[in-house]
Amino acid sequence: LMFVKECDGVVCLPGGFGTLDEALEVLTLLQTGKRDMVPVVLLDAPGENYWKALDEFFRNHLLAGGMISPQDPSLYLVTDDCQVAVDEIVGFFRVYHSMRFVGEQLVLRLKEKISDDLLDQLNNDYQDILNGGSIVQSAALDDEQNEPELAEMPRLVFDFNRRSHGRLRQLINQVNSSAM
Repeated sequence: LMFVKECDGVVCLPGGFGTLDEALEVLTLLQTGKRDMVPVVLLDAPGENYWKALDEFFRNHLLAGGMISPQDPSLYLVTDDCQVAVDEIVGFFRVYHSMRFVGEQLVLRLKEKISDDLLDQLNNDYQDILNGGSIVQSAALDDEQNEPELAEMPRLVFDFNRRSHGRLRQLINQVNSSAM
């Protein structure tokens, strides 16, 4: 999601109460797992620091005060560079496609299989977000038959703790960076 408005043919970067409300709502929904993972880019005008100042507030007050986890800033990107914003959005969907829960299992649908080495690395790096077991690469699960258009996609399946959404975003980033 990018919060950018078009005003009379000029790109105007937002900053009113409504925009802040929308940005914070999306971040809250991501942090609490009430919405599927999406890229969130907070785009400042070149050389400006509207979103950067908010990010500094998050880090200096929320993070320093223990109100958000150290991984939660992974849920968003602040930049004043349009190309960085585009790269973030395109890169988010490089390998990752979508997610859903099937019973207690989180299923990440991918555009391509990942290597066994990367799977081993994910299992080493992300044990803290599992309720036990391991991350496995799988074909579509039986309970996913209601999405036949996604049936051929490989999956990563695991028992996610449903708390560590910043870490989940880091896992998705690592999967996406494998295709670079």
